Amino acid sequence: MCLYSPVLRTMLCGSFRERCSRVASLEDVTSDVFQCAVDAWLGKVVNMLTVEKLVAVGVAADRFGMRSVCRGVETTICEAIAEDPAMIVEALNCCSVAPFEHLEDVALEAALDHFPSLCSSGAVLGASAGGLETLFASQGLHVDREEDLLELLQQWCARREGVDAHAEEAAACALQHVRFEAMDPDYLVTRACERFAGDMRDAVSARVAQALTEGHRGPAAPHRP
Repeated sequence: MCLYSPVLRTMLCGSFRERCSRVASLEDVTSDVFQCAVDAWLGKVVNMLTVEKLVAVGVAADRFGMRSVCRGVETTICEAIAEDPAMIVEALNCCSVAPFEHLEDVALEAALDHFPSLCSSGAVLGASAGGLETLFASQGLHVDREEDLLELLQQWCARREGVDAHAEEAAACALQHVRFEAMDPDYLVTRACERFAGDMRDAVSARVAQALTEGHRGPAAPHRP
């Protein structure tokens, strides 16, 4: 253990109590995740794991100073995203907890490239609060109709209601990036507030009133300004 982890080497060979007991208690790390980190350090294949499990291995490796393992796990996830778009949203969701340098950029780029298919398959509805905010805030997000983006937000709110404590806050942040002024006036009046509730309904109503007051600017451009 001292060979592959400078953190464990310090614990077992330094002035800590583990030096006398020769036992290191690894809290908040399951045995299988730690074993995968060790296997990765030994050069064994770990790419058959799920994205969530790979991220857990990366977090453990980072905690114990196994930087080469952390970099290798990140590379494995990025390659998996390129080969299987179904993993994109899962990877994007993990970016806030993962100690990876490039994963968020890679996952976001892939999400933007595959955004229409992620929407049609419903996969994007599995985005976490952080993942949703990241997507909506991106200048590279492509939509044919701004109304579609608002309806996506409606569906996401309905799925997350009562499940995610941060859902309403994330939805409010995402709403700031929806361009109501590019929507059809009839849609704004008759449908924009549908299926929203509580504070979100009030926020949407306020944006609708603002768009109608300031005037309609026509269809949205493919990319956000």
